[in-house]
Amino acid sequence: MKNKYFTIVLLLTGMLLAACGPSRVGYTLAEVTGPQAWFDAPLPNTVCYPPSPCQVVVHGSDPGGLTQFEFVVNGKVKATIPSPDTQGSLVTLSHDWTPPGPGTYALQIRAQNKGGKWSNFASTTVVVGSQEATTPVATASPTATMTPTLPSGASISIIGVSSNLVYYRGSCSPKDLTVQVNAVDPAGIKVVVLFYRVKSSDGSKMTDFNSKSMNPQGGDVYMTTVNPEGEFGGGTLAGFGDGILELQAVIQTKSGDTSIRTTVLSAATVTSCGGGSSSSGIPTLMIPPHITIITPTPVIIR
Repeated sequence: MKNKYFTIVLLLTGMLLAACGPSRVGYTLAEVTGPQAWFDAPLPNTVCYPPSPCQVVVHGSDPGGLTQFEFVVNGKVKATIPSPDTQGSLVTLSHDWTPPGPGTYALQIRAQNKGGKWSNFASTTVVVGSQEATTPVATASPTATMTPTLPSGASISIIGVSSNLVYYRGSCSPKDLTVQVNAVDPAGIKVVVLFYRVKSSDGSKMTDFNSKSMNPQGGDVYMTTVNPEGEFGGGTLAGFGDGILELQAVIQTKSGDTSIRTTVLSAATVTSCGGGSSSSGIPTLMIPPHITIITPTPVIIR
């Protein structure tokens, strides 16, 4: 009798599992995860300044590859961008977005895989400042990196760069330059902005200044990363030969004052991969070992 009841229980359990479970097994990884997209930059509430565009850097992932990204601003599609790599399962996309004017903007991005499926939207926000308060003061290549401490007790200095040589084109590395700044202002800091440009070694030609806000790291330290090739283009940089990357860091206080700034510093040589450049004459400001460099955002499968 016990065996009979036990058999009936097993049969009923099997029927319930068959009714409630999936119709098949063996789902692929693409079916489980689907396409993903997320922002690396700008971080939420990043401040951008005209006339330079705001650089948008996103990652997308899908085991089968991605075909395109959709970029949305304040609920309206602004660009449909082909994937720069349709074969890889992890794709990095950079896109320059020029805001129409000052204000706060909601940015969204999503990615589409080869099967036509879209990821969920990833979101961030950008605050676009006014142009008149953000034009950097360009001077000759300075020997000092710090402004004198002002009566208010405010000061700003570039305390480190990750390399004195960066490459464009080819597979040479590094192509990115991480910059650290120490900024103090008793009046309160709204944002620390890094201005940067590339000029020829003889100073006869130069790019416009680009700018980006720096991320606070604690202890009055701010940090950001610059990629000259990604932001100015390899074709443009080729016209400069062995160019020089110049930096200037600026404090914007809560009242809008931007008078606290470093001089313009020649920070690194910018050269083509395989060009055989030497970085002699360019100051080396290596990042202190106690500062932690931000690692790329990991893929999170939910």
